[in-house]
Amino acid sequence: MKKTILSLLLFLICATGFAKVKLSAVFGNQMVIQRNQNISIRGWASKGEKIRVQFAAQTRKIKADKNGDWNVEFDPMPAGGPFTLMVRGENTITIDSLFIGDVWICSGQSNMQWSINRFDYATQEAEKANDSLLHLFTVPGEMAVRPQNDINGGEWNPAIGDNILDFSAVGYFFGQYLRKHVDVPIGLISTNWGGTVVQTWMSPDAINQYDVYEPERKMMNQYPSLAALQEKLSSNLEEWKKNHYLRGPGLENSWFDPGTDFSRWNTMVLPGNENHEVFEHNGVIWLAKTFDLPETFMGKELTIELSRIYDFDRVWLNGEIVGETYNPYTYRRYKAADSLLRQNDNVLVLRVFSRRPMQRLLDSIARFNVYPSGLENLRKYLTGEYKYKPVDAVDPESLPDFWNPNIHPNHFPSLLYNAMIHPLLSLPIRGAIWYQGESNAYEAWFYRKLFPHMIENWREKWGQGDFPFFFVQLANFRQPCPQPCESEWAELRQAQTMALSLPNTGMAVAIDIGEADDIHPQNKQSVGERLGIAARKIAYGEDIVFSGPRYESMTVNRDSIRIVFSHTGSGLMVRDKYGYIKGFSIAAAGQPFKWARAFIDTDSSVVVYSEEVDNPADVRYGWADNPNDVNLYNKEGLPAVPFRTDKRKSLTQPESEIP
Repeated sequence: MKKTILSLLLFLICATGFAKVKLSAVFGNQMVIQRNQNISIRGWASKGEKIRVQFAAQTRKIKADKNGDWNVEFDPMPAGGPFTLMVRGENTITIDSLFIGDVWICSGQSNMQWSINRFDYATQEAEKANDSLLHLFTVPGEMAVRPQNDINGGEWNPAIGDNILDFSAVGYFFGQYLRKHVDVPIGLISTNWGGTVVQTWMSPDAINQYDVYEPERKMMNQYPSLAALQEKLSSNLEEWKKNHYLRGPGLENSWFDPGTDFSRWNTMVLPGNENHEVFEHNGVIWLAKTFDLPETFMGKELTIELSRIYDFDRVWLNGEIVGETYNPYTYRRYKAADSLLRQNDNVLVLRVFSRRPMQRLLDSIARFNVYPSGLENLRKYLTGEYKYKPVDAVDPESLPDFWNPNIHPNHFPSLLYNAMIHPLLSLPIRGAIWYQGESNAYEAWFYRKLFPHMIENWREKWGQGDFPFFFVQLANFRQPCPQPCESEWAELRQAQTMALSLPNTGMAVAIDIGEADDIHPQNKQSVGERLGIAARKIAYGEDIVFSGPRYESMTVNRDSIRIVFSHTGSGLMVRDKYGYIKGFSIAAAGQPFKWARAFIDTDSSVVVYSEEVDNPADVRYGWADNPNDVNLYNKEGLPAVPFRTDKRKSLTQPESEIP
């Protein structure tokens, strides 16, 4: 009897909890709903529950379906607000400050994700932020192996004061620029994740069209949730460690012991990449270094910082394990208790496993150092000579294809689409802005297919036709080439330019506002403004110049080449007090490219030449990771789009794609 009563009570508790009407997490105070489109309100309740929804002067009634889902649509409304939304079922939800305006999705990787508080101008921007009709919403970062119905929280805030600090800087400056030119409430939904590839933002059915992802698809399809997949990967890793990784010379005879005789081991210098024996080795290598510590380090816990190590490592200090990592992308920071330390003759031993030849390992090591925890300014560098011994202890082929339980969005396609895009599809939107591509530079040729496909994929899923989609071309980054060079980043920019063949797209060129030593350049204001200029033209129909000069055609004339541009606006101009155009290179057929001279010929053309090149055949402009001297613009102040006229094999072009 007691068991029956307990079961009944549990049933009633569960039923009562499930009966509560719930709205999608994106609905909340200060939300902006898209104007002039059917207004879709979505939520959940118990099966068959009767629900009454009131919005402004409209009312709808509906029953939740067999899964508890419900969705109502209201007639389109013009911009305005605030309005009240009331949902009544077993409980009542009231949202009394909704606005009607334009909603923009802001998505991509870290250059879209980075918030204003990560930049030098954060305080200044917060002090002057005071726009109650610009509203901001950040989607929490989540992954999922299946398309989800809802996001995991978030809240809307007006762009006032400190509210802006945690929001996407590019998104904010885009919205701020729009508000100066479009007199309606603007809602920005930031949904992004740093360091991610475009594949993770594409739907499963889109990814299914690419055979290369079949192993990942099969693996994901076996498990109902991310947690279940992680559990399987963890099992794979532990099984491999037991049967392969934690065996072999060194472990079995304790080379990590500080009394080990390292004198017969070879010597190498770290950081450094001159050791070809290590370059060509894969599997396991042991490294050992003896070092002294300043007296000021004594009695303090130490942090040992070991850069990024490809792929796995286990580290001992004076015979005791201080850390291990099974992730090639993580910077190692291990703690060592003060009881482990001595002032002289400390012995640091690393056992490193690499799946590929170890040149990648050596190239990744910037600096090894040690310092008292919390006192980074007291670093002692663990660089210089190391003893090393390569061993054939672990066959790299023994590592399972899927082993890493610390799943990153790049490990499997669609993980971020499922959790951070699919739940938003019922929301009508005005369009999207996108800043991504750095993580796909290694496969820029493939990006020519992937990126346009992603745009078309989103448009299909949202069901709003070819809504406006604007994206940022990669900024200049890394050290400039002293001579004309090949570049994966330049190839990725070319792939982005090619996506402009899709209707209602626009590109903000950032080739002039990057920084050689920072992949996240400070100037996000210009990026947001250039995206906004494209939106004014394509989304809002203003008659303005919205792009910088774009390559259109070329004509060879003896020892020079004339380049004709479109989108020149009021005419071409060069930002140089002497009028010199920079950033061009020129080449004869099959010959190396040489730096070129150039001059503006007409309002829409430039003549390019070099005394070193006879019979020129091709021209490139801004073709490098960091073409830091490009200075060609139209008179409206928008930079020329980097380009090349040649069809030489690209760095990322697969052999199968060579004509």
